[in-house]
Amino acid sequence: QDHSSPRSVPAGPAFRAAMPSAAGYLDISDATTAPPRPRFGWRVVTAGIAAGLTFGVVASAVREHMARRAVSVAPSQVTGLDELFSPAASSQMTNLKPLEYMHDGNPCDVNEEKFGGLCYKTCALLTNYEAPIRTSPWTCCPSHPCTPLNEKGKVGLKVMCTGFDIGSDGGCPHKPGACLVNEELHGGICYEKCSVLTGGAFPNRVGPATCCDTHGLGCLNPGHSLTNKTLNVGGGGGDHDPSTLSTPHFPQLSLTEDANSKQPEQQQPPAAESRPVSSSETAFEESSEGMAPIRIALKPLEIMDDGNPCADSEELYGGLCYKRCALLTGGQASIRTSSWTC
Repeated sequence: QDHSSPRSVPAGPAFRAAMPSAAGYLDISDATTAPPRPRFGWRVVTAGIAAGLTFGVVASAVREHMARRAVSVAPSQVTGLDELFSPAASSQMTNLKPLEYMHDGNPCDVNEEKFGGLCYKTCALLTNYEAPIRTSPWTCCPSHPCTPLNEKGKVGLKVMCTGFDIGSDGGCPHKPGACLVNEELHGGICYEKCSVLTGGAFPNRVGPATCCDTHGLGCLNPGHSLTNKTLNVGGGGGDHDPSTLSTPHFPQLSLTEDANSKQPEQQQPPAAESRPVSSSETAFEESSEGMAPIRIALKPLEIMDDGNPCADSEELYGGLCYKRCALLTGGQASIRTSSWTC
């Protein structure tokens, strides 16, 4: 005890009497209010169970996907790509050309019809023969006269390449002609099928040299797609037929219509019988029955060796002929970027 301190601290029995008993510290039964017990709510327990189940499902899916890829596409194949893209499957096919009617005047596939310069799946097939007459990319009608009252139409979530606006393969309409039986259309070009090239491992084509094992945004995942220049090929390699192309190509007219099969209205009179006349004149020739009109000067004046299949005032874009952007904009925007923009 320090008596010099202004505050005195009791010692001995007095100190022990002043201090509460040990039971007062250790026994909480004397307290008026019990301290709250820690609780783990049902939300925490549920979240833990859900997390565990999610992890298990994801891990199982990853293991299954990796096992499937390990079986279908071995690492050595992905590295070398020699066996993966072997043309053995195509070379075993003796005839790669589709079965078509070659003298029916239809330049499209047997299940397609030509409308507006492109090949569409026939309205007869799309409507179960209820409306076999096509009136637009999206509408068909049962009989003439076709009016909005008797037309049938179908448009999907997208305006283009959905509904009735499709080819026979369910994709976009395309230029006249057809692909080989082991080819598929992508962007209007015929490529050998990804399912053939990759042995079924990546069956969906998403680019000229890219195949995918899923659809949509999943193909942005490198683990679901395969890109290699060996995929950028046509289906005609290995069949020993020079008329089937082994490089990517537009649909071939020679596969859908015989070159010697011409419609009567397509035949032109001999050049010697033609003579130039002005557009305001009517040409006649004498015959035993009097004056009869004749077909003369019907061909437009075109530059025939400029590589442009359209009229001189038009340009080719997306398989169709449009008036040149240079003419539409007075030379200010001469490059066409879409059907509506330059």
